Amino acid sequence: MQTEHALQWEMHGDGTYVSFIAQRSEEGYGLVVKRDDTVVISDVATNATALFRKSQGVRAALQAIGYAPKPAASRTSQLLGGICWGPAAPLNLSIIDALR
Repeated sequence: MQTEHALQWEMHGDGTYVSFIAQRSEEGYGLVVKRDDTVVISDVATNATALFRKSQGVRAALQAIGYAPKPAASRTSQLLGGICWGPAAPLNLSIIDALR
């Protein structure tokens, strides 16, 4: 089965980090959550809406227990309200509709 990279982000805690990785496959999206490169849990999202909902849920749960995005370098542009590569902001649903 051929897969295609779809979404990836990291959240950092006290001396550790958690990665969220999604790959597109024929059945939808395969999701993997890793802590320090060790798989913690895997799941499946049947469509893009479910993928982003699960991504947002995992990100919110990590933030509730003290994880945060890695600080951006000062040379990185900060774009408000758009697509971001990471957990800084949710993706607007109109973007998902445009990708269908």
